[in-house]
Amino acid sequence: MPIISFAWTTPAFVARQKTCTRRDWNDRYAKQFVPGRMAQAWDQQPRYGGRRIGTIELLSMTRERYCDAPPGDWWEEGFAFLQAAGARVNGYQPFDLWTEWARRQDSC
Repeated sequence: MPIISFAWTTPAFVARQKTCTRRDWNDRYAKQFVPGRMAQAWDQQPRYGGRRIGTIELLSMTRERYCDAPPGDWWEEGFAFLQAAGARVNGYQPFDLWTEWARRQDSC
């Protein structure tokens, strides 16, 4: 069973406030994640001392540029939950990271 690390958004995942995720994976790596199959959810990669925090069912996989993320994914990514909790995502306030994604020139 493949592993997905939710290091940036673990609190939202554990609180069941995260229902989608974006990954900058190459095609070869992404092929191991098949809709309808399960994947292990970890708080960080096991090689960095992570621990398993759950199991997820992969419902769909879509290639989408960061700048094309629908506005509703702000909630689906768990960012609204994290923002309300005062959490940081990779050092950013969640809203600032979301805004940066929308402006990323390399993905538009």
